[in-house]
Amino acid sequence: MFLLLLACTGDTATDDSGATLDSGDTGTVDVTDPPDWCVEAVEGELQVVVDHAASPYFISHPRESGPGTPTVVFLGGGQGDEGSARFGFEAFFMQGSGIGEVRAVLPYSESGFLPDEKDRILEAIDEVHDCYGGARGPVHIAGTSNGGVAAFDLAYDRPEVFTTLMGVPGVFSSSGATSDLDPLADLRVYNGVGALDTGWKGEVKRIHEAMVAAGMDSTYAEFADQGHSPSLDWDESVLYDFWLAD
Repeated sequence: MFLLLLACTGDTATDDSGATLDSGDTGTVDVTDPPDWCVEAVEGELQVVVDHAASPYFISHPRESGPGTPTVVFLGGGQGDEGSARFGFEAFFMQGSGIGEVRAVLPYSESGFLPDEKDRILEAIDEVHDCYGGARGPVHIAGTSNGGVAAFDLAYDRPEVFTTLMGVPGVFSSSGATSDLDPLADLRVYNGVGALDTGWKGEVKRIHEAMVAAGMDSTYAEFADQGHSPSLDWDESVLYDFWLAD
């Protein structure tokens, strides 16, 4: 994947790919290689990225990619360690229609608590786009359990970075956040929870109802026969329908 760069003078416009074009542009662009430190993309593998400023994280590439390829940043539950990230991939990115159309990025923490590492997660997004993303495409933030809490808080703090917010399940770390949802007004939100997850279902539904009352585009879904964590044979197609709806 190459980054497309264009030196322009005079009036500019933006084409459908996000590249900036001069008003007299002839279609010629300058092509530069991605940074030397990027890990070469290998389709069909869950690759690990380490020894970079924003690492560690896992990444899975789509069958085909371009400037508008959706990037899904998914935060695992628990401490957000390597095992949590692997489980997040196995539970949410292994099957279902649309799975080959997104780039999945799963940051994890080696010795700390992933929800405390929000700046590094944002840095990972920049790193991934520098290496694979061309013109910056849509970025979806999602997470499960503690990772869902981190996703909600990160989207609330930096909504301009993201296109959508998803919790499966996810809630705010402060219940008072629903009293001012203006920062999230431009995001589509997916509030998903296992039908058997009695510990989280009530708060997830309350957040959804508060978002709807605030005029936000929020979807609420209960996953039949699933608890707090989905079984590995659960069909994740509903998640890809949401991410690819733009």
